[in-house]
Amino acid sequence: MQSMGPDELVVVRGGSLRDPSVLHELVLDNEEMGLAALSVFAAKPLNGELFADVVRRICGEAKIPHGKVQVATEASLTKAGFRLEPDTSDGQPDHHHHVLFTSPVQESQSIAFVEAFSAPIENPARSHRIAS
Repeated sequence: MQSMGPDELVVVRGGSLRDPSVLHELVLDNEEMGLAALSVFAAKPLNGELFADVVRRICGEAKIPHGKVQVATEASLTKAGFRLEPDTSDGQPDHHHHVLFTSPVQESQSIAFVEAFSAPIENPARSHRIAS
């Protein structure tokens, strides 16, 4: 798993979709609705938290329903040319953010987006739930 700086945002994206052409279409659809972006969840580590702990906390607190998630850091997204913007409008969880794409949106941006994230891993919040 990745590492982070003490004040760096850890970023989690729900699901296992990594096809740049499909992501490109999603961004274009979002752009038509007013914002060239994809949704993620992000948080800074709390005192003493390791990277995996932050990922687990984000997944649990944001109630990410997907069985798999992909993780990144704000630095990896910034290096790939993206900007994170907090978005808690319309009842979104506290950790909700948009990853902003530049317009006009190019498929190369979708490739960079995929490459900024890890391969999908099991959602750690789902694997720690107790069955009733």
